[in-house]
Amino acid sequence: MPILQTSINPNLKSISVSPKKVQLYIPPIKWRGDPKGHIGIYDTFFYIVSGECSLMIDGEYTILKPGDLAFLPRGKMRAYSNMSESIILYEMNFSAEINGEVWHGVLGLDKSPYAIKLEADDEIRELFEASVRYEVNRDILYDVIHSSNLLNLIKLYATGKARQAEKDEPFLSVIEYMKNNLGTPIKIAELAERVYMEETYFIKKFKKAFGDSPITYLNKLKIYKAMQYLAESNLTLSEISRKVGIYDGSYFSKLFKSYTSITPREYRNIFNK
Repeated sequence: MPILQTSINPNLKSISVSPKKVQLYIPPIKWRGDPKGHIGIYDTFFYIVSGECSLMIDGEYTILKPGDLAFLPRGKMRAYSNMSESIILYEMNFSAEINGEVWHGVLGLDKSPYAIKLEADDEIRELFEASVRYEVNRDILYDVIHSSNLLNLIKLYATGKARQAEKDEPFLSVIEYMKNNLGTPIKIAELAERVYMEETYFIKKFKKAFGDSPITYLNKLKIYKAMQYLAESNLTLSEISRKVGIYDGSYFSKLFKSYTSITPREYRNIFNK
C-alpha cells in the first residue's frame, strides 16, 4: 500500500491509499447499477459524465447529474440505479487510511451529503481518464500513478466538502426544519425568520450557498423522500405524495419526473424487477 504525504489537514502525517479497480462505463458497455443494494466492502468514487442515476447511502437518496463527484463509504448500505437511457460514468474502488484509521472517518467525510459538484471539472476527469488508461495497460508504474491520481481525487473531494460545509453552516437549522416537516406547508418567510434574515435577502443567500432557491431545494427534499418510499415501502402513489406534502397526484408525478426524468411508477418498477 503506497504511502503518500498529504496536506489535506496539517495535523495528519500521511495517508496510505490502495487502488482496487477503476472502470469507465460508456456505451456499448452498460452500467447496470444495483437497485437492491449492498454493504460496500471498498470505498468508491462515482463521477458522472453524462446521464443521471439515483444514489442511496444508508437511507438517504439523491440524484447524481453530470459533473457530480460522489463518495460511497465502505461499510454503509448503498444502492444505485440508472435513470437515463444511457449513462457515462467513472467508478473507482479503493481503500485508504490515515495513520492507521479509516480516512473518511478521520476527516469527517462519512456523512451526507455524499455528492458534490466541483469547479475543477476538467481536472477530475483527467485524473479518472489517466487511471483508466493505466488500468488497461498495467505496468510497473501502475500502483504509483494510480495512487497519486487517487490521492488527488481525495484531496479535491475533501476540500470541496469543506468549502460546501462553510457555505451550508448558516442554514443548517433551516435544512433540518425542512427535512422534519416535509408533509406540512412551509412558507419562505418562516424559514427566513429561523435565521433572522429578511425574506428577499434570505433567498439570495440561500441560493448562493446551495445553487437552488429555497423552494427548489425543498422540492428536491420532497422528491428524495418520495424516492425512498417508492423503493422501500408498499405505499400507494397517493399516500406517498401526501406524506411529502403534495396533495395533487398529477402535480406530484409531474414534479417527480422533472427531477428524475422518469415517473414515480417507473422508478418503483426499477426495484421490483
